[in-house]
Amino acid sequence: MNAIGYTLLGVLARGSFTGYDMMRKIESLRSAKHSQIYPLLSKMEKEGLVEFEHVSQTCKPDKKIYSITDKGLKALEEWVLIPPTEAVIRDEMTMKVFSMWLTDRDKAKSLFIQRIDSYNEKLNRYKRKILKLQTNNPEIDIMNPEFIHIMLLQRAIKQTEQEISWCESMIQKFEKESAVKKNDKSNSVK
Repeated sequence: MNAIGYTLLGVLARGSFTGYDMMRKIESLRSAKHSQIYPLLSKMEKEGLVEFEHVSQTCKPDKKIYSITDKGLKALEEWVLIPPTEAVIRDEMTMKVFSMWLTDRDKAKSLFIQRIDSYNEKLNRYKRKILKLQTNNPEIDIMNPEFIHIMLLQRAIKQTEQEISWCESMIQKFEKESAVKKNDKSNSVK
């Protein structure tokens, strides 16, 4: 099973949820799509790691509420103690920046502006989640799941702020270069 599967087990160790609810809960930890989560939940159910209760709804499609089994809890506990593999960077922006020299400067600069907007939305979501979790007043106990969630959200905030800072420095470089070129043009006209 992959890390997303164990992350889903970690969510279910905290309570029972739909696939959609789980996807929302892990968004600060990693990105995952419906197309990844639902087949994985089905596989985990066949392996006896999770189970679900079918809930009928009127005027809406039926939903499945997933819960972790004892076997799933044991698998999660064992996985937590295995040293993690080295982090893999799969950031599309990094790959685009690697080749941005092939494009127009203004268009390249706009990528950074758009990225900052996206990161600011993310920051606001993380901060709202922290406020919501803090209203539950989790004790400062490293083994409290809500406290751990707050700590992970704070880490995500720091990483996001660092990304914003880097994007801002790239925009400044574009603007500085543009100002130098403008100055060179005005000097050559004289």
